[in-house]
Amino acid sequence: MSRFLAVGALYAWGGPLVVALTTLAGGGAARVVAAAVGLLGVLLFGVFRVHPPAGPQPALRALPSLDRWLALGACCVLACPPMMLVFALVTSPWPLGVLILLGAFAFAALVLRADDLHRAGRGR
Repeated sequence: MSRFLAVGALYAWGGPLVVALTTLAGGGAARVVAAAVGLLGVLLFGVFRVHPPAGPQPALRALPSLDRWLALGACCVLACPPMMLVFALVTSPWPLGVLILLGAFAFAALVLRADDLHRAGRGR
């Protein structure tokens, strides 16, 4: 789960940066790049759903019963690709700002709660 949140937080911070830099080339190029990054995110998180790194049991299904903050962080990560596609449709800077906030929350949940979850898995 920590890998999922780390990749999601990097996606939520790196994606808006790449798209914001492409707005210098023009609005049309930024929309195309945002659509490509959004679809790449959907594909990437779909791979995590089908082949989770922790084993055959999808961690997202069991997570709400373990820790509410990690579950919210995972939901924030899953909301990032659709938000990137929203930017591709409306070309407003607000979806990029929301993406950065979602990534910050996911990273904070990772840092603050992943250690507790890891200790609970060891039986301490």
